Amino acid sequence: MIFLDIQMPGESGFDLFERAAVGARVVFVTAHDAHALRAFDVNALDYLLKPVAPERLAATVTRLRRDAEPGDEPPVRRFTMADFVFLTVDGRARFLRVGGIVCVLAAGDASEIVTADGARGRVPRSLKAWEDRLPEQQFVRIHRESIVNLQYVERIEEWSHESFHVHLRGITEPLTLSRRHASKLRARFA
Repeated sequence: MIFLDIQMPGESGFDLFERAAVGARVVFVTAHDAHALRAFDVNALDYLLKPVAPERLAATVTRLRRDAEPGDEPPVRRFTMADFVFLTVDGRARFLRVGGIVCVLAAGDASEIVTADGARGRVPRSLKAWEDRLPEQQFVRIHRESIVNLQYVERIEEWSHESFHVHLRGITEPLTLSRRHASKLRARFA
């Protein structure tokens, strides 16, 4: 559940909502009632006017919790390369264009994002969750521990026992392309 203000520096909450491909329940909050119709046009679950009355906020939260049955999450769509995701990278929160992700690496029960500008950030999302959301034409799983953006692949070199090294632009150490994922990759591009 996200409470999103409409009036923000630089752009509106609507712009952010549309660019960030939010897959959560959204309630718009604003001091201007002129935006109410547009909020419901983008499938907002509620619209609160500032100053928000505590009773009104409590009623909205109660309704959202009651309506959220297990397994009743909004449908998750795949990102496009132009979408933005909100991540903490190199210790600072920022919006990152999906096309700027070089690779996603397993990091225990989370994942590590490596960006085109060399930044890194740990995200509490599994590799499987990323695999289900990233554009499947541009991002491929090359190992149980890594997903790469094909735009950043410089070369693939044979390594050992039918495994390969994948060299990515901007990353010094190559990643391993496992035998199992190599055969899937060949079949996909055959």
